[in-house]
Amino acid sequence: ALDADADVLCFLPSSRDIDAAVARWAPLTTARVFPFYSRLSRAEKDAAYATGRFQRLVFSTNALETGKTFLPSDGRQLHIVDSGFEMRAEVVGGTEVLARRPISKAQQAQRAGRTGRVSPGVCYQLIESNETRTDYPVPAIQRSLLGRLVLLVAMQGIRLDSLPLFHAAQHSEIEGAVEFLTAIGALDESGTITAKGRQLAQYPVEPRIAAFLYKAAELGCLEKALVFAACTEAGGLQSRESGDAAAVFSDGDAVGLQTRLWYARKGLPSASSRAEKNHKVLREVDFVREALRK
Repeated sequence: ALDADADVLCFLPSSRDIDAAVARWAPLTTARVFPFYSRLSRAEKDAAYATGRFQRLVFSTNALETGKTFLPSDGRQLHIVDSGFEMRAEVVGGTEVLARRPISKAQQAQRAGRTGRVSPGVCYQLIESNETRTDYPVPAIQRSLLGRLVLLVAMQGIRLDSLPLFHAAQHSEIEGAVEFLTAIGALDESGTITAKGRQLAQYPVEPRIAAFLYKAAELGCLEKALVFAACTEAGGLQSRESGDAAAVFSDGDAVGLQTRLWYARKGLPSASSRAEKNHKVLREVDFVREALRK
């Protein structure tokens, strides 16, 4: 049960966790329940910040760890509930995936510090004492694929390893990205971006996926390719959260995937029990597909 004298901010790892929590809590409480993650509109995010005579229960990713102070409503405290986890981009088998990982000690302190700023507050940390946590988060440039960054920098006629970055990227990772971009024709032998490379840079995805879509467009099968690219980007093919999510996309049937996505977009249960079970995954895939199409 919620403390009637407090607004509650709960940190969860992913948007899927948040959507599930909102759906579960909304019928059980008189508080106004809000989601908060990066993909929401500005109006939806502002609604979570708005104070009033009502109690708020906000479920957020690490998007609310920093930035604008999250104020409790007048006469209320702010209680923080920290799951201790986040979704973090990592490279697995040459592909960048989102994996559920423990937050660092610095992030743990940052989340706790969201309360107690303007009035007394409480923070509940659901963290095992024996869990291994780093002191600080690993910089994104040191745990992500660098192909797209190398390509974007090359568009300005600059080599990534010549920039005085605050956090240095591994030289071997930069060279590996350059080698791959050269192999697919995005860079020439001197490291200069090619006409094809400029086209690939327009896709909001890693060059590996961009090259896949580029070739699919040449072969006249872009629509089917968009489905598989969206699955990869949304994590459906390589979920670290649920074997069921991976199973939805395991048959490699593009037509079947498109049919299930159509059902998801219409908000209808599909004929596939697995697809129905992972309805939110399908909706997320459809969102990414539409973003790629644009």
